Amino acid sequence: MTTDNQAKMSGRGGLSARERIVAAFNAMVLSRRREPFPVGEIIRHARVARSTFYDHFGNESALRLAALSGIMDNMADALTGRTNMSVLSGVLDHFWDHRQQVRPILLGRERARIETLLAETIMARIDQGEANDAQALRLCAAQISAASFAAIDLWVGGKVSISAERLAHQLIGTAAAIHRGSGLG
Repeated sequence: MTTDNQAKMSGRGGLSARERIVAAFNAMVLSRRREPFPVGEIIRHARVARSTFYDHFGNESALRLAALSGIMDNMADALTGRTNMSVLSGVLDHFWDHRQQVRPILLGRERARIETLLAETIMARIDQGEANDAQALRLCAAQISAASFAAIDLWVGGKVSISAERLAHQLIGTAAAIHRGSGLG
């Protein structure tokens, strides 16, 4: 349970400064088409000082990755069989609903960093006992991530027309095939 003093120390609504910055960034992304956002605008919405922003994030790119970490966690869980397909389908529905914002963020200049974030998250999910070859594990995770983003790019770009549920099914099947083919499991 949070005391009144702890809530005051953590900021508005009981959120830490870091959480407020991420929440402000997410709200800005979902409410506008324009990207990137100046740090000054982000800190004004989060109601934190510029130094507080830089205490938590080196730049706006680091903030973007932190804001996407929860989504990447959900994707990695589904792509490694730790959760059911409906979780990934929900993520994809979110991407579709916000595709005007998703395309430049997930598939633009930051794509390589975001693919790396998903690959690292997938690596953490694959049973380390089965992964006695670190390079094979890294390659497998990178292949799953790249294949997933290639399919998502086609889908949100309107080049393929399938439901989020069907795409989720295909992404999970592709991830399983890559994993099997890697010899890790």
